[in-house]
Amino acid sequence: MPLLLTLLASGSLVAFGVALASGALGASFLPGFPHHLTLGMMAALLACTVHCAVFTYFLGTGLSIKEAVSTHGLEEALVEETKTMKKRAFPWVFNAIFAIVAAVIAGGFAMSHRLPPILHGILAAGAVAYSVYAFYREFAVIRDNVVLLNTLKKQLAKKAAAAEWPPEEADMSRVDQGRSLVFFGFSTAFAYVYLRYITRAATTPLLPFALVASLSTALGSMILKVEGRSR
Repeated sequence: MPLLLTLLASGSLVAFGVALASGALGASFLPGFPHHLTLGMMAALLACTVHCAVFTYFLGTGLSIKEAVSTHGLEEALVEETKTMKKRAFPWVFNAIFAIVAAVIAGGFAMSHRLPPILHGILAAGAVAYSVYAFYREFAVIRDNVVLLNTLKKQLAKKAAAAEWPPEEADMSRVDQGRSLVFFGFSTAFAYVYLRYITRAATTPLLPFALVASLSTALGSMILKVEGRSR
């Protein structure tokens, strides 16, 4: 999971760079590539997805550690450590998302001539800079969380050797997938609202956005419901 998050964050930063360049240089930048609006929304959505994945990662590993400690009588300090990890990471996650959303909304108002483009540019550059530093801080906490998970595995291995039961592996992948799908569904709905009412793109079709949003949200909710019952 940390490796995947690293790759996604790297891709997000590249997308940010391309979107900023397309906004600053205009249509002459990489002829034939999508419009700045498309590039900006793709970069923003990818960055928010990565930040939300970090949020989900800590929720998932925190729940796994809590259940392992409760089930097998491990050290309660492990649970307290997970709470500390969340307090360190979550402010960076949420603030970065808010900064990105603010820049995107300002861009929509700028396209519909209700805000000066320079304001959008300043907010976008600020959001990118803040997101870069937020990624750095989030991944520093993830590295510490990996150490914590390794400590948990060692304690489980000792319990397994003493009690002769196989050590459990904390697997929250399906829960993570469910949450990611729900987030993607809401993001798709927001994308339509943004295009239709903020940028005032009157020709934006409703059906594709509604279909993707409803299917993604329904599938994610179903996964979370099934996993909740199985636990």
